Amino acid sequence: MWPPGKVLAELYLAPRGITVSEFARRLGCSRKHMSRIVNGHVRIERAMACRLAAACGSSPQHWLDLQRAVMS
Repeated sequence: MWPPGKVLAELYLAPRGITVSEFARRLGCSRKHMSRIVNGHVRIERAMACRLAAACGSSPQHWLDLQRAVMS
């Protein structure tokens, strides 16, 4: 299973041609924080899972499950 940042980058951002900077602006967070998520340096917490779900058309649980799988 891929970490959540790789899923975000490969399945959501790249196919849509969205940069990390643009996605960070859309979610209301810093480019640095989004970059750290994409690169697997920070965990996805519930608040960010909700933002990701709204932006990507998924569920918060999807992102939390991906994070949990990486941490196991």
